[in-house]
Amino acid sequence: MSELLNSDNQFSLNDFQVTPKYLTRLAQAADLIKQVDEVDLLLVGHADISGQQQNNYELALKRAETVKHWLGIYGVNPATITTLTQGSLTPYSDEPDSRSKRHSDRRVEAIIIDINEEKSTKQSHALSSWTKILNGPKEQ
Repeated sequence: MSELLNSDNQFSLNDFQVTPKYLTRLAQAADLIKQVDEVDLLLVGHADISGQQQNNYELALKRAETVKHWLGIYGVNPATITTLTQGSLTPYSDEPDSRSKRHSDRRVEAIIIDINEEKSTKQSHALSSWTKILNGPKEQ
């Protein structure tokens, strides 16, 4: 699951429309999301360091909203998705600035929020651990 929503090559420079490759991954991720009950999704938009800070905030939010839109088209309940923006404040890595680093910085990070009714608490899970949750022991 982590590879689907948090993959590289999501957006082009100064663009909030998803790439065709990422659109396919969104469709696949939506199929998995629809199989899980009571899970909310947090989408955090990011931008590279190009451009002015205010513009990066707006662009990053548009990216998160675009991912939300496509997940909704693919059948995920939009009411379970929250969008936020980080602009260019949180780069993908600590590597020195380069063209490939900036490409990776143009992304939407997806975080799964699991609602545990028994404890009445919310627990956050990065998508890298979501596959383990989906494939974990089933109650019989």
